[in-house]
Amino acid sequence: MERNKIIQQNPWWGLQDDADLLEISKSEFKIERTSLEIVKGKLYLIKGPRRVGKTIYLKQIARANRESVLY
Repeated sequence: MERNKIIQQNPWWGLQDDADLLEISKSEFKIERTSLEIVKGKLYLIKGPRRVGKTIYLKQIARANRESVLY
C-alpha cells in the first residue's frame, strides 16, 4: 500500500486532525476513559455495544501512540 493512502487514513500522523476527534473535543460532554498502554507484540480487543465510542477510543489511542499504531 502506498504511504500517502495510509497517511490519508491516519490523519493524526500529519498536521491535520481527525474530524471525529475534533468534534468530540468541542463537545460539552466529556468522558474519562482508562488509558491503554500499547506494548509491541500484544493483541488488544476492544468490544462493546454499538455507538458507545469504541472507534473514538481507538483513534485517541492512535493519536497518543503515533509512532507505533496503525489504525
